[in-house]
This record gives sequence, structure tokens and C-alpha cells, in this order.
Amino acid sequence: MQTQELKAWQAQWEHDAIQKGRAEGKLQADRARLESLLQKRFGNMLPGIAARIEAAPPTQIDYWYDRLFDASSLAEIFAYE
Repeated sequence: MQTQELKAWQAQWEHDAIQKGRAEGKLQADRARLESLLQKRFGNMLPGIAARIEAAPPTQIDYWYDRLFDASSLAEIFAYE
């Protein structure tokens, strides 16, 4: 019985690790894509903005994506709420 439980735990751990890796990879890709689009739209970014993007959680990245096409400046996108 313990062997079965150990195998089940190991399978769950592997599944969770893969899912976490995929989520982290997606977040890194979203951050890179956001930086690229911002540079194409507004030109070079200040280092502080790049640091904010790098530290932001997925919900914040999504929020900035939503603001990207309506904003007329980087300041509008990254204004503190």
C-alpha cells in the first residue's frame, strides 16, 4: 500500500512541477511580449518601467495589456492607481 501511495504522490508532485514551470514560462513570455509592444509603440522605456514589468504578477501584466492600445503615453499605462 505504501508503494502505491508513494507513486501517487510522486506523480502528483511531477504534475504540479510541470504546471508551475509552464505558468512561469508563460509569464516570462507575456512580460517579454509586453515590453516589445511598448517599445514599438512608445520607443525606449525607462529602466524603472522594465523593472516593474519584471516584478509584476500575471494579473498586473494583463491589466497593462488592456491599457496598451488606449493609452497615449507610457505614463498613462503605468500610472499608480
